[in-house]
Amino acid sequence: LILKIAPLMPNGLPANRATLQSQREITIANDLIGCIIGRGGQKISEIRQASGANIKIA
Repeated sequence: LILKIAPLMPNGLPANRATLQSQREITIANDLIGCIIGRGGQKISEIRQASGANIKIA
């Protein structure tokens, strides 16, 4: 999953994530969203923690 998201951030994560604010909208197919969320939300929690991102699913 990270390998698929990484190309969206060609410069990588900044040393101080708090200084960088941007917004991205990524469309995920309905049949794949479970892979992003994971069982009990575990995978999305890992992504949020590792990236420091505020991720919203609508």
